[in-house]
Amino acid sequence: MKSASKKMSRRLQKATTLLLALVTIASSSGCVRYKLISGDKNPVRVEAGKPFTPATDGWFVTDPWMQENEEALSLKILELETLSRH
Repeated sequence: MKSASKKMSRRLQKATTLLLALVTIASSSGCVRYKLISGDKNPVRVEAGKPFTPATDGWFVTDPWMQENEEALSLKILELETLSRH
């Protein structure tokens, strides 16, 4: 069971990394476009110890992991912006 859990965790981490990379590439394309995000795609803050029933199936990550992903995305955006200016 732990092995399957580790495999799923690795897959989730790889999928998240890929998603962040795609978002970074799309956001740094130089085109200014706005896109409305439907309500079911907004992040929902979940408090520990309180029941939570999501509106859709999905992955729900902890605050430290979310902060790590946000920081990695920010650093990648800065890197791409720096490269595009040269």
